Amino acid sequence: MFVTDNGIVFGTATTSDGHIHLVRWDADGNSEILDPLPPFGVVGLTSIDASGTEAGGWLAQQTGCIDSGDPACNQSPFVWTLSNGFTILPENGNEDFYYKSTVNALSDGGRVAIGALSAASRGPGDPPDLGFVWTADLGMFFIDDLLVGQPNPDYGSADQVSSDGNRVMVTGNPPRNDDHDTFQLILDLSWPNATPTPSPTPTPSPTPTPTATPCPFPWQLVASMPVDVYGAAGAADATYVYEAGGYSSILSSTLDAFNRYDPVANTGTTLTGMPTAAFMASAVYYPSTNKIYVFGGEDAISGTNYNITRIYDVVTGTWATDTNMPDVRSFMASGYNSANGKIYLVGGLNTGDVNSAQPNTWEYDPVAGTFAERAPIPHAVAGAASGIINGHVYVAGGRDATNTVVNLVWDYDIAADTWTQRTVMPGINNNVPGNAVALNRLWIFGGGNPFGPSKTRSTKAELTSTMTALVKDQSATPNAFKVRNGGRVPNLSSSAFVYDPQTDSWSDAPGLNDLRSFASGTSIGARLFAAGGLDGFGSTSTVEALDACAREPRCPDPATVFTENFDGVTPPALPGGWAATNVIDPDSVLWVTSNDGDPFPSADSLPNAAFINDPDAISDKRLDSASIPIQSDSAQLTFRQNLDLESGFDGGVLEISVGGGGFQDILDSGGSFAVGGYTHRISSSFQSPIAGRHAWTGYSGGFITTTVNLPTVAAGQTIVLRWRLASDNSNAATGWRIDTIRIMDCVATPTPTPTPTATATVTPSATPTVTPIVTPTSTPTATASPTATPTATTTPTATPSATVTPVPTPRPAPTPRRHPSPRARPTPP
Repeated sequence: MFVTDNGIVFGTATTSDGHIHLVRWDADGNSEILDPLPPFGVVGLTSIDASGTEAGGWLAQQTGCIDSGDPACNQSPFVWTLSNGFTILPENGNEDFYYKSTVNALSDGGRVAIGALSAASRGPGDPPDLGFVWTADLGMFFIDDLLVGQPNPDYGSADQVSSDGNRVMVTGNPPRNDDHDTFQLILDLSWPNATPTPSPTPTPSPTPTPTATPCPFPWQLVASMPVDVYGAAGAADATYVYEAGGYSSILSSTLDAFNRYDPVANTGTTLTGMPTAAFMASAVYYPSTNKIYVFGGEDAISGTNYNITRIYDVVTGTWATDTNMPDVRSFMASGYNSANGKIYLVGGLNTGDVNSAQPNTWEYDPVAGTFAERAPIPHAVAGAASGIINGHVYVAGGRDATNTVVNLVWDYDIAADTWTQRTVMPGINNNVPGNAVALNRLWIFGGGNPFGPSKTRSTKAELTSTMTALVKDQSATPNAFKVRNGGRVPNLSSSAFVYDPQTDSWSDAPGLNDLRSFASGTSIGARLFAAGGLDGFGSTSTVEALDACAREPRCPDPATVFTENFDGVTPPALPGGWAATNVIDPDSVLWVTSNDGDPFPSADSLPNAAFINDPDAISDKRLDSASIPIQSDSAQLTFRQNLDLESGFDGGVLEISVGGGGFQDILDSGGSFAVGGYTHRISSSFQSPIAGRHAWTGYSGGFITTTVNLPTVAAGQTIVLRWRLASDNSNAATGWRIDTIRIMDCVATPTPTPTPTATATVTPSATPTVTPIVTPTSTPTATASPTATPTATTTPTATPSATVTPVPTPRPAPTPRRHPSPRARPTPP
């Protein structure tokens, strides 16, 4: 049994049926039996946290065969929390082999769980025992992976964790002749590739300065789905991602497919199909019964909507149905509220007509199988992003009943049954994006319209009409995606944004590798997944994953010190202080302000943006900003850009002049990209003025965000920014647009100088001798479980630590987008 300081007691109790139950007594002695989901009937309790709200250990189906290898007695590690119940931790894809796995210890609040994946015996080629560290936010890490660079690491167990979760004691086998040697060491978890402190050597050495983990990480392409699909419904438990239904352009049909993705093994599995095929249904995982609910959806060919409630049992792999919804519905916002165990469904369409957005808010009780009507959303929408965070349903974007794409954000307080409007979304491609909840934030990625305006009739009037009706035929006539509908081009987005309810604010997130709308989104812990969707040429089977992280602000209270949106002038004039020059000038076309034309849309903030064409001849076209004073070394530039440039051959770069010096590429000057950096290296074969340099190139599908950390040498200086387009000796494209430029800086606040006062003379006293703090160090012994012998060790100077995160796997190169074939390119001179 375990007892906390506040009188909460955890223990286990055996019943006559052979089950072993987890029991929790509160401070008043009231007991509660805590049973895991079937088929587990045996709980092994190994640890609790100091508050009595978390517990850990192992689960099995039965007893009596613990060491026999019977699958019924396979031990699976678990974490139980007062808020979320039992969570079974993944076992690196070897759940059937590791039958002695367990959680060994928890930090305060249960933020970090540590333990071991192990087996009592193994043969040649079997996986080794693995010590692990698990957090609800970041998922599972293995000790061996965190010790990259150590000689032959083999750390089979993590045994103790500090109260704050930042230090772990691990047990391992050193690379010595005696295979039975074991030793223990302390692992500092505050940076990737952590180095044990102290090293198990006679001579202590200072801990290396940690290398900060980059944030944000890039999206990574992972294993694709078995079939191309858009409009699938996504959900996830603590281990797997599930995708339900959707529409396949290749198969020309609405799907009943139900697929599972394993992020650890990076493999997919086709499961039993749904009872009714559906496109744009809503899928929600219900942890209390380990089931996935798939609500409604429509037939993408006929536009027929459904009111069916489908239930998938994760344990048995079977489907059932429950009470139908009050009305037919597709394109709904949805989510699960752990506080009351209810599922919420908001808005959506009730016909195949895109103008049929509904305002209903339904509360579904999975236990009673009933629906209740709650306060309607004030502005009816369909195809919105959504998520439930701390008892609030957030609904962002989508398309309303007038076929207008909106950027509205609504907050539904579940307990109060009230709606409140929040800060609007950024961007304009806010319909049918992917979305997921992680780190108590709502993440939104992709979205838009598979068709933009026709290039032959792109006008300012059409800009307005298209921005207010980005999706015309997406649900009623999906077969239209097989044709290009009058020469229209894709108007999609790869941009991503994150909403923080605590501050009611939006910020940029890393953009997707591929343009996507109708992608299904979900998350496991802090890992986000974007699956399938439309890329403008049909549905795709590709899947991307992002390890989400919350960036610390570069300064606590930044101020906007410079803005330019080009809207204060009449095209083609540039704002005062701005200058356009052509160093190589094949066509006498300079940078100008523009309020119509391609690439579409013509402006991010209406009516104007800066624009330059992309000719079919060698050119070097430059746009220089006015002079901008910078105060600190934390200044950050953000701008929006829309490009359609010959991919890999013509490109744009950002350059900077500091203090009147020469222009350098922003990266060469010491700056860095936080979001939306260069996409390609420009070919050296066709006389481009920026040949061999990294640049923005290709087709962005609309405005995307770039955020730049300005170089530290700019502090206290005046800078000039230069957007520079260079083309090579053949093949034209549309051009490049820049808009919504903003610089944030840490503005110093003057501090009044205090009036000096007389200070009494103090007689100096003897300086005390500094005594170094001692830190235990490991000592190898010949026993299997040695006890570490303390040895005095000077503690090195503390350095800032970044969050533990494994080193990102290099991102695979995305499949090149299909593009109209250019005319033959001349042989390089």
